[in-house]
Amino acid sequence: MRIYLFLLVFAALVHAQSAKELLDRVISVYGGEKALEHGLAYEQIWHVKRASDSVSGSEYRRVFFPHRLYSKLTYPDRTETRALEKNGALRSVNNRKSTAKGIVKDAMKLQLMRLYSPLMLKTKKPTISDNGKEYVLTLIENNLRCEYFVDKKSFLINKCRGYIATSKGDIEFLTIYGDFKKFNGITMPTKETKFAQGIKTADLTLISNVFKNIP
Repeated sequence: MRIYLFLLVFAALVHAQSAKELLDRVISVYGGEKALEHGLAYEQIWHVKRASDSVSGSEYRRVFFPHRLYSKLTYPDRTETRALEKNGALRSVNNRKSTAKGIVKDAMKLQLMRLYSPLMLKTKKPTISDNGKEYVLTLIENNLRCEYFVDKKSFLINKCRGYIATSKGDIEFLTIYGDFKKFNGITMPTKETKFAQGIKTADLTLISNVFKNIP
């Protein structure tokens, strides 16, 4: 029994150390800890192409880690705004405002969680696995789960899959990242391809990125 417990503890320590070592490598590729410390707040503008009908729109995205996210998605026929704070969330569709609750609020929290930088992930201490092609960092926060896929050659996070656990099963979201570029010494993707429940929803191209001071 003691040997069994020792092996469990030893395996947990090796597992944790492996995740830490991987994230240290990823952090280095993304610009290093000092640079990423200045990347915890930013504003972005994205060009968005809706997959269902190829209609073009835009997304204004403002992020203040670890708790705040503001997103305004604008199409010719629809505008949706999401605002997530530490103590609550609001949603507006075509100027109809409402308090975000349940799955809608969870989707906002998952959206922010999927944007975690490697430095943020290191503080959260995810678990690590290997699917053969990529390292997979898994992070669970209450009923939300995210898998961050790290390319074994570039050590870039090339996609993130998120899940909302519900009584009727998981709701799945996937973002594939590409065309990585440096902004103020920090590596960030400038292409995103988004899916919901396995169905492609949009292609995004970054237009501008500005880092901000955290208020």
